[in-house]
Amino acid sequence: MSCSELIEAFLADKQHSISMHTLRSYRYELSMFARFSPDMLIRDITVSHLRLYLDSKADLKPYTQARRMAILHVCFGWAYSQGLIRTDPSAKLKAIRIDVRVPRPLTEKQVEAILAIIPQQELRNRLLLTLLYETGIRIGEALSLHMQQVHLDHADGGYLLIVNKMHREQVIPLIDASRSIALLQEVHKTLD
Repeated sequence: MSCSELIEAFLADKQHSISMHTLRSYRYELSMFARFSPDMLIRDITVSHLRLYLDSKADLKPYTQARRMAILHVCFGWAYSQGLIRTDPSAKLKAIRIDVRVPRPLTEKQVEAILAIIPQQELRNRLLLTLLYETGIRIGEALSLHMQQVHLDHADGGYLLIVNKMHREQVIPLIDASRSIALLQEVHKTLD
């Protein structure tokens, strides 16, 4: 089996268990590896071949190198579990050390400056920014939010019932989200 055939079989098997964006990323990275060793059969690939490929990309940032190694590890681990290769060459790769990235949230002053630019009548945009700032939800979660997922309560503000990136429901309390609550109420009035 060639690298190209391995990639297609791997992606076909994973298409229902990982996101479209992850599939696209896997296809790109694995295709880069296949171009690096175009005529090699997967049974002949050793840890040395993987190291040569990764070393050829040594000028990339550690996070990118670690992602490439992880994708190779997932693919060759899958090939091993499927019985397509006798040993997993990626199992012998040393992990690439990367620094933990600490999120840098916007300051209150920065949020105020952005809100000052957004016109008052653009409720959606104002609500999006305040939800992100006050609740910490992801952009995709905020953009996919529907009014039936919003549960407002006068006692404690209420909560949002979102579907996170793992496709699980998650309750986000609105206790300290006074601006978001006011904007949600305003949006709700426009829908009535």
